[in-house]
Amino acid sequence: MAHTIEVPKPMELAPQDLRLLTELPAELSVSIYMTMYRSGPEVRQNPVRLKNLLRQATERVRAAKNGSEAARSLAADLERMVENVEEMVAEPQDGLALFARDGVQRLYKVPVRFDDLASVSTRFHITPLLEYLQDDGRFFVLAVSQKDVRLLEGNKHRLKEVEVDALPKNLADALNIDEYVRSVQFHTEAPGGRNSINAGGGMFHGHGSGDQGDRKTTLTLFFRELDNALAAYLHNETAPLVFAGVDYLFPIYQSVNSYRGLADRPITGNPEGWSADQMHGPAWDIVKSQFEADRAAAKSQYGTFAARRQGSDVLLQILEAARTGRVAALLVARGARELGTVDPDTGEVSLANGSAADCEDLIALAAARTIATSGAVYLLEPQEMPTDSPVAALYRY
Repeated sequence: MAHTIEVPKPMELAPQDLRLLTELPAELSVSIYMTMYRSGPEVRQNPVRLKNLLRQATERVRAAKNGSEAARSLAADLERMVENVEEMVAEPQDGLALFARDGVQRLYKVPVRFDDLASVSTRFHITPLLEYLQDDGRFFVLAVSQKDVRLLEGNKHRLKEVEVDALPKNLADALNIDEYVRSVQFHTEAPGGRNSINAGGGMFHGHGSGDQGDRKTTLTLFFRELDNALAAYLHNETAPLVFAGVDYLFPIYQSVNSYRGLADRPITGNPEGWSADQMHGPAWDIVKSQFEADRAAAKSQYGTFAARRQGSDVLLQILEAARTGRVAALLVARGARELGTVDPDTGEVSLANGSAADCEDLIALAAARTIATSGAVYLLEPQEMPTDSPVAALYRY
């Protein structure tokens, strides 16, 4: 009997989710994708369209496996969801992705649009998620003001705050002092410039006759505390880190920073009170050129890596390398698919030798494994591929 969740709660889509969704044993699985309207009269169509997709999936599930107990149980789960679509489409993003099977119900809302689809197969259909999770690219923002320290994580679509327990919340918290807090005054700046947009924010600005050298020493100690906390949190990361703070703080932070991915250009201004959305645009402007350079480098370096046997364009070889975390960069021709099967006991992969319903997209599986092990996935137009194969990988070792 299926373990049911009547109303799946929206979850944050993380790279590791792709691996979970793709490497479950073969079993009757439903994948639903839908574009959601966020404003205007079309919003009223969101629940209607989701109901229609759920009903399509329910009919196909009932017809599957000759009406087996597993099919009846999954159909019952889908019927419960139909009754609760209003809750499921609340607070819409641009796209909705819903996955359901025996014991698994996952609902994601993401800022990318999907073609409406209700898929019923023995595997989840995750290819549409690759556009969102490809390495275009993931980055961090360290937002520092006197009263507030935040770490945010994002990609080209969004930026959100993450919790780091060891990260000092402010200067006084880091150094256990109050005197410095009382010796500064504030004025507000906008991201990347001098124009005031947020009342109540402030920047570090000397007040009185305090010695600037002492203040620089205090800030250096403060930033060392931040760097120590970040070093523990980001120890396996390579994604860019963008500093957000008033302009004269950045050189001091640079002098103590140990993270190799620190961007050489900051977001200037006082970030106190800035929302994640306000910082996303300026941060993406800083890092996107790096991602474009990484994409170009992967394309140009593939031939050299392949000649050294540190790369391959053979899908079965790439799948095994991705399974063990060896793929540093995966190049995929947009729209490419290669159907096949994965033995649930041995993990052995075979190209299509059964019905389409029993197969999965092996290119999507390679991409999911690569993303889940911190590799980069780049979707290219077919004519941009450095080889005649629709997939090519550069290995870490």
